[in-house]
Amino acid sequence: MIDMLNGLPNTLYDGPTHERYVTPSRVWEEWYCRSNRGRDLPICDYINNEWYDYNRHTRQARVEKDAIKGRKLVAIDDIPKGNFILAEDSIHSLRIDSTQWDLLNEFVEMFPDAQMYHDLKHFIITYGFEYEPLGSSGWTVSVASNNTFTNHACTETEANVQGNGSLHYHLKGEYITFSPLMMRRTEGFNVVQAVRDIAKGEELAQDYSVFRSGKDAEFEKFLSDMCQTGVGLVPVDEKDEDADTSDGVEGEL
Repeated sequence: MIDMLNGLPNTLYDGPTHERYVTPSRVWEEWYCRSNRGRDLPICDYINNEWYDYNRHTRQARVEKDAIKGRKLVAIDDIPKGNFILAEDSIHSLRIDSTQWDLLNEFVEMFPDAQMYHDLKHFIITYGFEYEPLGSSGWTVSVASNNTFTNHACTETEANVQGNGSLHYHLKGEYITFSPLMMRRTEGFNVVQAVRDIAKGEELAQDYSVFRSGKDAEFEKFLSDMCQTGVGLVPVDEKDEDADTSDGVEGEL
């Protein structure tokens, strides 16, 4: 509605207002999962029977020092297959869309002496990954979660956690082009799950090759080199190599 006195909208159409318009309501989400279109989708079963199950969430993991990798994340207790691990990571993350990412890269090139902007770009590349949920694209990086110390799995045997990208597809393998659940819960589909039973004290590892949205030869070479040497993008502090790793830092929801 327009204020007839000054011709301005009664509500300022800013970012938060736009978010309220584009985010489906909980009622629409529930209707969708009961309808013929949504009731058989894996995503509806995921939300109703897995995500809301308290026992399916693992809320602690321990960060330990590693002489080669720098840090690693290990299980404090046995983790059953399918459990969500440190799910709060999906909320406590920094997201930068593709337009902002392009502008940041241009800014760094224009001002090569702006060290903090170089550091920001390096931080996102080092700890982040490309993220393309329905209707969005860009990068995501953890800012306050132990999940960020999950190392790369060089083999299928080593990979014991993974993201839930399969929820973007129908049972027949077709990509879902529209879903109120995805539009409403874009952060929630960034959570990792155990792909098999994980034993207490076992290191958590994920295949980093899914961290790029397209073919990236340079990144693939980096992963190959890292699997050969164990050395990643974060320098290992030699002073900490002999540190006692028995008492790690725990992350709790």
